[in-house]
Amino acid sequence: MIVSILAVGLSPTGVSAASTFYVDCSGGNDGNSGTSTSSAWRSVSRANAAPMTPGSRLLFKRGCTWSGTALLAKWSGTSTSPITIGAYGTGNRPLFQNAQDQLYIRGSWLIIEGLAARADPVTRDTQCENAPAGRRTGFRLVAGAQRNILRDLTADDLFIGIWVDRDAHHNTIRSNVLRNNRMKSDVWTSDAGAVGISLIGDDNEIAYNTISGSDVCSRFYGRDGSAVEVYGGQRNRVHHNRAMNNNNFTELGNPRSADNTFAYNVVTSTLRDGHFLTTRGGSDQKYGPVYRTKAYNNSVYLPGAAAYAVQCVKGCSSSILSFRNNIIWSADRIGYADAAFDEGNNIYWTPGGQPKIYFPISSSSRKVDPRWIAPGSGDFHLQSGSPAINTGSNAALQLGFNLDFDGVAVPQGGSVDIGAFERGSGSSPPPPAPPPPTTTVASDAFSRTLSTGWGNADLGGPYTHFGPATSFAVQSGAGLMRVSPNQSRGATLFNTSVRDVDVRFRISTDVLPAGDGNWIYVVSRRSTDGSEYRTKLKLLGDSRVLVGTSKTSGGVESPIAVEVASGLTFSVGSYLEVRASVTGAGPTTLRLKVWRSGQAEPSAWNITATDGTGALQDAGAVALLSFLPGNGRAATLRFDDLVVRRP
Repeated sequence: MIVSILAVGLSPTGVSAASTFYVDCSGGNDGNSGTSTSSAWRSVSRANAAPMTPGSRLLFKRGCTWSGTALLAKWSGTSTSPITIGAYGTGNRPLFQNAQDQLYIRGSWLIIEGLAARADPVTRDTQCENAPAGRRTGFRLVAGAQRNILRDLTADDLFIGIWVDRDAHHNTIRSNVLRNNRMKSDVWTSDAGAVGISLIGDDNEIAYNTISGSDVCSRFYGRDGSAVEVYGGQRNRVHHNRAMNNNNFTELGNPRSADNTFAYNVVTSTLRDGHFLTTRGGSDQKYGPVYRTKAYNNSVYLPGAAAYAVQCVKGCSSSILSFRNNIIWSADRIGYADAAFDEGNNIYWTPGGQPKIYFPISSSSRKVDPRWIAPGSGDFHLQSGSPAINTGSNAALQLGFNLDFDGVAVPQGGSVDIGAFERGSGSSPPPPAPPPPTTTVASDAFSRTLSTGWGNADLGGPYTHFGPATSFAVQSGAGLMRVSPNQSRGATLFNTSVRDVDVRFRISTDVLPAGDGNWIYVVSRRSTDGSEYRTKLKLLGDSRVLVGTSKTSGGVESPIAVEVASGLTFSVGSYLEVRASVTGAGPTTLRLKVWRSGQAEPSAWNITATDGTGALQDAGAVALLSFLPGNGRAATLRFDDLVVRRP
């Protein structure tokens, strides 16, 4: 996807002494001073006129949503006194939506953190899977934006999640989550859009981000989209990112693009035709040449039937691409280049052991199983005896990359390991780093498209369905579960065997329930004999939501705590946010809360119960389940943004 749009100008405002200003969408008033939570402003327009000076802070209330007006971050701090734009309070991130650019950034020495951006499509491409269309971006850094830090942001459902324009430079884009940015251009002669991060500017750092779901129907190529696109950018460093189910990890175009580096990224895609890197040589008169791209120590897993990892076309050469220390696992083609390039110390593999490689490889590269621990479950660490151990070059080290994807020092043994993960070697390897406070064991943004079944989660392996596969599909960024009266349907992640678990997801229904309503279960500690804990919500025909907890043994469900009213109502087609927690043993504590999507997460749980059933005090699988009584109404449930964590 290639994009190039001119920035519009903005007018500066006056400044005053450094202060903290607050914006509250419901309790604020633009006539207030804005200098305390009790005298907050209300609108983005008023915030745009804030008298920010070095050291000032502009904070937006969590749980709030602002629509249709861009936040104009035009102020400048200093290296010692940056300006902060962030959040205060509790609950969901402050959300900016449905402007052309949700945040328009042209200042310098800004820290922008803790915010969310999204947009509804302007229109849809009825000739291409009814794909969402419109040029709406999340966080746009325009000419003059420099030395800014964008961190802990989310960007969803956009044309481009984070856009770095020409002459925006030396910015750090770090530890953000970009999901389902699959909006294409609404100019049907353009192939632009569906990009997580777009780099037109220079000298930016893109690191430790999670980017998923940049994949959309294309009239030109069938599918399109990139996690990171480079179109004119130079000397950008893209490293330690996790990319899942994007059409391409990176596509590079525009003859100005040069000297960009991609290192220690973990790239996976279960899409049918997932890609890793596409670049262009000297004979490409439209989009090339793109000089001196470096791809070092990346781990790439593409199990799709038509996967095509690497393409270097129209005059590839060693001055176009340097490709070293990578592990490329592709179910179909490893890659194609129309001429030799700088290639070495790579491992290539494919099911069946005959990788399709259409370029010359050096003697230091091998066609061999990398021996990852569990690639189908998202674990790309190296097993003992992996051929990747101590067989890499110092290419990434020489560029300053001395930590692997986990933050482990490189090298651990006598030489650098191939791929994104270093494995200790020798008689006394250093102890492993302590686990983080929480660990994500499964997640799914449902960004793929499947007509039957749910396939594989972004992280957590394949779903096992209860009911025919035709009752399940993945469309338009959601997992669909179709259930008829007197039926149960479910999807289990048997690879997520955990005892203590925190599960979050969104759910909606396409009809108002009838009869005894529709039950949705969050299943934990599921064993192969069907024993399990269930936290559950019940959607009723009067729009009420009930919650409860139960357990099953021998196929019989018995209540732990009977259902109670949550105090919440729902609307057909609108999402509810659900969080379930199951922790401890002897006894186990089960908790559940539910709230409307877009509102702040409540601090209190709707229901809490304990149970000490001996057979349910160990680890087990996680599942999503629905049940419709015989007097119910057939429904299609939509699940999205599933995250399973070990607390």
